[in-house]
Amino acid sequence: METPETLPEMLRRLRTASGRSAASIGVKVNLSRSAYSNVEAGRRQFTRDRVEILDRLYGCDGALTRAWENDNVRRRNLLAVGAAMAMPGIAGGLRLPPLSPQRVTPDDLTQIDAVAHALVTWDNAFGGGQALAAGQAQLEWAAALLDAECDPSLREALFVGVGRLSSLAGFMAFDAFAHQRARELFTFAFDCARQTSDFHLRAFVLSSMARQAVWCGRPHDAIATLDQATSFADRLTATERTDLLTVRSRALGKLGPAYAEAALRTVGEADEQFTQSRPDLDPTWIAFYDTAQHHGDTAHALFDVAIHGRSTEAVSRFDYAVSNHQPGYTRSRTISLIKQATLMMATGDPRQAASVGQGAVQPAARLKSQRARTDLIALRSKAEVHVVIPEVGELVERIDEAIGHDAGSR
Repeated sequence: METPETLPEMLRRLRTASGRSAASIGVKVNLSRSAYSNVEAGRRQFTRDRVEILDRLYGCDGALTRAWENDNVRRRNLLAVGAAMAMPGIAGGLRLPPLSPQRVTPDDLTQIDAVAHALVTWDNAFGGGQALAAGQAQLEWAAALLDAECDPSLREALFVGVGRLSSLAGFMAFDAFAHQRARELFTFAFDCARQTSDFHLRAFVLSSMARQAVWCGRPHDAIATLDQATSFADRLTATERTDLLTVRSRALGKLGPAYAEAALRTVGEADEQFTQSRPDLDPTWIAFYDTAQHHGDTAHALFDVAIHGRSTEAVSRFDYAVSNHQPGYTRSRTISLIKQATLMMATGDPRQAASVGQGAVQPAARLKSQRARTDLIALRSKAEVHVVIPEVGELVERIDEAIGHDAGSR
């Protein structure tokens, strides 16, 4: 039996037959030539609205949209297979077949919420590398519910729950530097969110996608991702709008000195928005964004401005975040501590920076977080300039012991 064409294959065939360039088609769906080429190569997912635009352009009578829907089903099945392979079963590595639920019940939705809470706690305390396999396995179970019989009154909550789980698993993959996997999970999460009227989940997923893009050195992509939330920003809570603004400020900070004023202005807008925050109105998944998180996130944006010689509040904001993060947020506290020490090492007193950095080495070494590890290596790089200072030399030695003696060559 012949395998049906995938959406990327159809897009390549139609564009080639029409004699159009990737750049010209990209303009139609507001993507750059390279971004559109990545869609045709299967390295980037399309949103439904863009597929519908091309359906009309090529006169396909819905064929492209149907292919997009089929690809989503295939992607969900791949998620399930990948999760089953990643999560060993009991009894000495035995892998048990997943349960195939026949009907969605309110208890299933309660269990999804409980699983999400447990995974968030685990991820924040130990890092994405520790929680990813469990997250994928739980997502496999939850995603299977999408194909089960479901009362219409439960359908939206089901998509929200599965979307939230997929976004959490995506963030764990991002923290573990499984970046392609993270993008697939975020895309699946956003597809789930688009099946609902829940704009809160859409904002949550877009924020996570943008955070990854910033980390991966794609600040323009991060800003474009955040722009997707502009049309429904008035439906979000003040805390959610603050979160989106702080991620935008981080992206602007990464664009370099020419964007310093824009980054500072956006931090100010985020500060103003945060004064209106009402936690009692927030969805459960934005509960992480408290005062400590706000100081840490804005400090990251100010870090990139300060590293180029501009005076900012980055160090004091990191200091506040470190002192006020809740006990369970080990990773956030550790990363803030590392970044504070790094900035002080680059622009302040190396001895004081070494003292701050010493407090980050042990918790960073315990975390299964590639982000924390990479930040620790960056601290070592800044410290190496001052290695003749005894306190700094001791810090470098401790970092080498914690993450390997080859750290300096990475």
